[in-house]
Amino acid sequence: MKIGIFLTTQFEEGENLSESLDFIYDQVEVAKSVGLDSVWAGQHFATGPVDMFQMIPILSRIASISGEMQIGTAISLLSMQSPIRVAEEIATLDWMTHGKVIFGAGIGYRDSEFISTGHKKSMRGKRFAEAIELLRLWWNEEVVSFDGHFFSMSKVQPSLLPYQQGGPKVWIAGEVEASIKRAAKIGDAWIPLPIPNNMELSQKLTFFREQRKKEGLQDTVDQPLMREVYISENVTSAYDEVSPHLMKKYKTYASWGQEESADSINSIEKNFRDFCSERFLIGSPETITETMLNYKNNFGITHLICRVQWPGLRHNQVINTIKLIGECSRAIKQKSN
Repeated sequence: MKIGIFLTTQFEEGENLSESLDFIYDQVEVAKSVGLDSVWAGQHFATGPVDMFQMIPILSRIASISGEMQIGTAISLLSMQSPIRVAEEIATLDWMTHGKVIFGAGIGYRDSEFISTGHKKSMRGKRFAEAIELLRLWWNEEVVSFDGHFFSMSKVQPSLLPYQQGGPKVWIAGEVEASIKRAAKIGDAWIPLPIPNNMELSQKLTFFREQRKKEGLQDTVDQPLMREVYISENVTSAYDEVSPHLMKKYKTYASWGQEESADSINSIEKNFRDFCSERFLIGSPETITETMLNYKNNFGITHLICRVQWPGLRHNQVINTIKLIGECSRAIKQKSN
């Protein structure tokens, strides 16, 4: 099982953004030094008053220091962007990393993003599916002709093909049935968000695999999973240290209109520890290693994406968690040999 970190690029209003950028680069360097497999960043638009760096420039800068680690988008909001621009930016990033890019994409959910980018939220699923089709053509053909509902062109030449023949793998995120069906039909993998507990995750994974069979497709080679992760030698204080930051993060998601987070807020506030127990990875290196092994052996997870920072969490706490994830990764590899 590969293990990577998700880089937080959102910061509270008033934070020193120059220092925040340096912290991001520090996290990548530490992840590389402890032998982790990947680094990821996400994308939102019009996030004020929360400050947020854009994903592609950040990942392009990170490409110069990431070494052999893979670089992933988690996720690109393709439904509200030009698939041509996204395809060529990702192809460029693929060359910068010598073919180490994974393209994670999703449809988005925030009204303000669709309004500000000039796209209809009601059409996001159809536009996304067509954009994926065009993007794959753009990564594979020397000359592209396309006649769709949203995009149309005749005999257009892409600026460049990606480093990886056929293009980076396309992993599609989403939690509702329609999104999982879409991922099964047109994606190379499905990315579950951090919110489902283990029972819900198992049900959704089964549903995804059943949909692949219905489409006449084989099981995917990759099965990623994103989880919130905080590791501390002091297990007793770990929940107290992280709870205000995680609760603030999920309240922000709920205010943005993410239904899964909105449904979860009452549960988080009522009993944070119970809510986290089968969703988030909070604890000692030993317990987290066992939890990661459980995901690998019993859920078929092949790539765990660890989100290790939330607004307000101190930099030294984040770095400590990354170092301890490295210990977990080494322990898992030893037990798997």
